[in-house]
Amino acid sequence: MDGSRTPNDVDGIVSSIRKLCSFLVVVPGNLEQGVTYIPKSIYYLINSKSWMTPRMRTRISCAIVSLSATLSQKKLPYNANHTEIFGNDLLFFGDPSYSQELVSLSEFVLQNLVDIIQQEPSRGKWLPINDYNCII
Repeated sequence: MDGSRTPNDVDGIVSSIRKLCSFLVVVPGNLEQGVTYIPKSIYYLINSKSWMTPRMRTRISCAIVSLSATLSQKKLPYNANHTEIFGNDLLFFGDPSYSQELVSLSEFVLQNLVDIIQQEPSRGKWLPINDYNCII
């Protein structure tokens, strides 16, 4: 991590991204670029930043996997309270490509989580078990 970021800044960034992932449950997916366009963009962003630690990447990756699992439900736990804004459950559910896109995203992110787990012991570090709660 570069010297300009304090631990509080970093925790705030991670918390904000995780909240964004929760909010994305109500945001309709992009019909042209796919339902996973925004989560993928978040994932590529966090992996492009050298100051992101394995723990930060793990926590955000778990939020993305949770988002994918939530979006794959037949009925979403909450929707926008607006008659003209349809949630992904109404826009895409039943479309096989929708489900496949969510599965593909989850597989990709989970494989990268496994890679993080396998790399950390070799550096003499273990991440707290609660950082892996999305895998269980």
